[in-house]
Amino acid sequence: MSEDLGALVRKLNDVHEITNLMGMYEYLTTANMFTETVELFAKTVPQKVEIGPLGVWDGMDAGYRCFHGFHNWTSKIGVPIEGQMMQHMLATPVIEVAKDGKTAKGVWMSPGHEARVLGGKLTAMWVWGTYGCDFIKEADGWKIRNLHVYLNIITPFEVPWTAPPAGDPGDIGDIFPPGLPDEWKPNRKSSYVWMYSPNAVMELVPVPPAPHDTYDPSTDYIV
Repeated sequence: MSEDLGALVRKLNDVHEITNLMGMYEYLTTANMFTETVELFAKTVPQKVEIGPLGVWDGMDAGYRCFHGFHNWTSKIGVPIEGQMMQHMLATPVIEVAKDGKTAKGVWMSPGHEARVLGGKLTAMWVWGTYGCDFIKEADGWKIRNLHVYLNIITPFEVPWTAPPAGDPGDIGDIFPPGLPDEWKPNRKSSYVWMYSPNAVMELVPVPPAPHDTYDPSTDYIV
């Protein structure tokens, strides 16, 4: 009984630490502290980061290139920082720690709003989606291994999401400002670009994690 209780306490503590890790991610990105955000990512294994239609960053430096590189440039280097805001909440979590305690998986729904420069104009946006993340426990605690932001709604504040979309959901031309260095761009196209439209059918994506014994790369939230 004492061994079972100890395992339960460790699991609850792991879930608590993962919840704080993702909360810290949201607070740092809201404050445009993208270089600091890199410290939340794994250092002992390759990472993958996928954000809606933007693409996928792969490799040991994926978090660095995506956040220190791409996000810094698109929020406060390539465009004025004044007025920029990205604020996303985390809700309805499902977190499962592997039985061996070395890795974990989690999903969250995420309502959000942004003020972003698009086409040279500061624009108020609704940006809602879902997170699917893989985690690994390293010497200094839990870290993000894979971060996938599934974007469901992106629309200017005054335009209802039930309006027919203005273009292809994979059209990301306005997100990549002129002069963005190639080294900060994604390695490849997004693996999943579904977004809501009046003709869309909702899907169970990402699939909430189930109890599992150990890490299985075939279940990563980024292909």
